[in-house]
Amino acid sequence: MRGLAVVLVVLYHAGGVLPGGFIGVDVFFVVSGFVITRLLWEELSSTHTLDLKRFYTRRVRRLLPALCVVLIFVAVASLALDSPLGGQQLTARTGISAALFSANAALFVLTGGYFDAPAEANPLLHTWTLAVEEQFYLAFPLVLLAGWAVARRSRNPRGSRAVVLVVAATLALSLAAGIFLTYTDGLPFGSAPVNHSFAFFASPTRAWEFAAGALLALAPARVARMPQIAVRTAAGGGAVLIALAAVFYTEETPFPGVAAMLPVLGTCLLIVGGTATTHGVTRLLTGRAITWLGDRSYSWYLWHWPFIVFAGALRPEASPAWLVSAALASLVPAALAYRYLEDPIRRGTAWGHVGSVRLALVCTVAPIVLFMTAAPAANSVLAPVQDLRVQSRPHLDETRHCTANLPSDPRTSRDCTWTVPGTSRGRILLLGDSNAGHFAEPALSAASGLGYDLTLATFGGCPFADVRVEYEIAYDENGCARFVSAWTAEVTHSPPVAVILSNASTEYLSAGNGLALTAGTSSAARTTAAKAAHWQAGLGRTLQRWSDIGVPTIVVHTVPHFQADLRACPVYRIMTDQGACGARLPRNAVDQQLKAARDAEVAATSVVLRAGTLDLTADICSATTCATHRGGTWLYRDGAHLSVPFAMTLAERFTSAVRRAVRTSSLEPPSEPALGQTHARSLG
Repeated sequence: MRGLAVVLVVLYHAGGVLPGGFIGVDVFFVVSGFVITRLLWEELSSTHTLDLKRFYTRRVRRLLPALCVVLIFVAVASLALDSPLGGQQLTARTGISAALFSANAALFVLTGGYFDAPAEANPLLHTWTLAVEEQFYLAFPLVLLAGWAVARRSRNPRGSRAVVLVVAATLALSLAAGIFLTYTDGLPFGSAPVNHSFAFFASPTRAWEFAAGALLALAPARVARMPQIAVRTAAGGGAVLIALAAVFYTEETPFPGVAAMLPVLGTCLLIVGGTATTHGVTRLLTGRAITWLGDRSYSWYLWHWPFIVFAGALRPEASPAWLVSAALASLVPAALAYRYLEDPIRRGTAWGHVGSVRLALVCTVAPIVLFMTAAPAANSVLAPVQDLRVQSRPHLDETRHCTANLPSDPRTSRDCTWTVPGTSRGRILLLGDSNAGHFAEPALSAASGLGYDLTLATFGGCPFADVRVEYEIAYDENGCARFVSAWTAEVTHSPPVAVILSNASTEYLSAGNGLALTAGTSSAARTTAAKAAHWQAGLGRTLQRWSDIGVPTIVVHTVPHFQADLRACPVYRIMTDQGACGARLPRNAVDQQLKAARDAEVAATSVVLRAGTLDLTADICSATTCATHRGGTWLYRDGAHLSVPFAMTLAERFTSAVRRAVRTSSLEPPSEPALGQTHARSLG
C-alpha cells in the first residue's frame, strides 16, 4: 500500500503525469492510521497501558535521520539551484519547520496553497505530510489512552467499544471541519482561499483520514468474519475508487473536502482485502516490485520532490520526461539511504549506542543551523546577487501593505497615503490590482512633484470596474467586490483631484484562464470577445460616474506580460548569465496580446468627457522586440510586474498624464453628446 501511495504521488509531482496523484498522500495517512493503531492497540490490550517513551523513541529513530540527510542536501543544493530573491528564504523557513515537524503550519502561513506557484517551487513542500503524520503520532496515543480510561471507569475490561467511540468521534469532527473549511467563505480565517489552505495543510482537518485506518485496526475480528467474495469485491472496489480519484481529480478539485472521501474509502477497502485474502488485488500489491518500493517509500518520498524541483531549476522549459527522469534518479539516493541509514538505525544495528534524545537533537539542530547561515553568508559576498536584490525589491503596495485596504481601513490613512509638505492641492487616488501597485513609485513622484497627496489601494487579481469576476479556483470574490464598491463610492463621496486606474486587463480578458466576467445583468463571459465587451461596458460605467462629478481618470493600459520571473532565477544562472533569467517576445506578438484590452479601454474612455488612457508599451518595447531585461537593467521583477528602478523612469510620463488629466476637471460636459462623439484623448 505504501508502494502504491508513493508511486501515485511521484507520478503527480513529475509534471502532472497523473493529475490526481496527490491523493497518494491520503493513502499514506489511512495506512499510517491502520498500522500505528494496530501496534498500539496490541500493547494496550495486553498491558493495559502504553510505553510512550518507547513509542516516541522508535518514531525518532525511524523518521529523523533520513529526514535530516535530505534537509542538509536541500540546504546545500539550494545555494546554487534556488533563487536568492525569495526561493532560498522560503526553502530555509520550510526546512527549519520541517526539522521541527511543523512544516504544514509554515506552509499554511508562507504560501497561498499547495497548488500555487510559490509552493510548487519549494523543494521542501512535501514535508507538510511528515508534519501532519508526526503530529498524529504525538496526539493519537493520548486519544487511545483517553478511550481506555473511559472504558475502565465504565468497568469494561476490554475497552474496545469506548476506544472505537472516541476514534469515531474524532473522525466525525475532523471530517466535518475539513468539509466546512474546504468550501466556506468568511469565518474563521476571513476568506475562502485561506480557509481552504488550512483545510489542506492542518492536522485537525486531516485527522479523520488516520482515524479511518484506526477504526479498521480496532475491528480485525469483524473483518476476518467477512465472506471471501465480499472481501475480494471490497479490494477490487477500493482499487477502482483510488484509480478514479487519481485519474479524474485535478488541481481544480476542491480538496480535501468531500472529494477526499473517495481515496480514503478506497484505501480502507484495499486494507480490508489485504487483511482477509491473498487473492485478486491483494496478490498484485504483494508483488516483489511494489513491496520493494513500499519498503523504501519513506526515503523515496523524501528524495523525489527536491530532485524534481531542482531539475526544473536546471531546465525551466523541461518536458515531463525530464521531470520523470529526475524522479526515477531520486530512487538511487533513496535506496542508498534506506540500505545504509534508515533501516540500520531503525533496527538498532547502526548508531545503536547513540541515545534517542541526542540523535533527535543532532538531526534537528544540524539542518536548522545550516539553513540559517549558509545562504545568507554566501549571498552577502556575491555582487551579482546583491545587484539583483536591489532591482527586484517589492513596490510600495507590498512594503506598505496597501493591499485589500478599504477607505475606512486605518492603513489607508496611516501607511497608504503620502502627503506633500505645506498646503496640498488635493488628493490623487491610485487604484486597481497589483498592476496598479507597480506604478506606485512613479505615481507618487508625479503627485508630489505637482503638489498633490497620493492614496494607494490595490487588490491582487481583482479587476477594478463595474464587472463581477468569477474564478474557478479559490479566490475571495466577495472581498474583491467589496473593494471595488467601497473605493467607487469613496470617489463619489470625497472626490479626488484625479484617479489613476490600472488593471492586468489582458489577464482578465484571456480565454481559457478559468475566469468569467459579468457586467450588469448579462450572462457570464468566457471568450475574449465577450469579456472585452463586458470590460468596455463595466469600465465605461465607472468612468462615467466619476466624470459626471468632475473627477478625471487616467486608465493605464496593461504592460506586456511575459512567462518569466526574476525572483525565481537560481543563483548559478545569476552568476553566469543574468539575461537567461528573463524573456523576450516579438513586438507584433505583444501588440496582439494587448489588443483586446487596449481596444476595449480606448472605446470606454472615448465616450467619457474626463477620461483618457496612458500606454507605456513604447517605453518598454523597441519597434521589433519586448524584453524583461535591457542594458543591464531589469524592466520586470516577474512576468507581469515592472521592477522598481525601471518604474521610476516612468515618473515624467505620469507627471504629464496627471497634468493633462487635471485640466479636464474644469471642462463643462456637453448637454447631449452625439452618439460615438469622442471627448477623451491619450494622456501619454
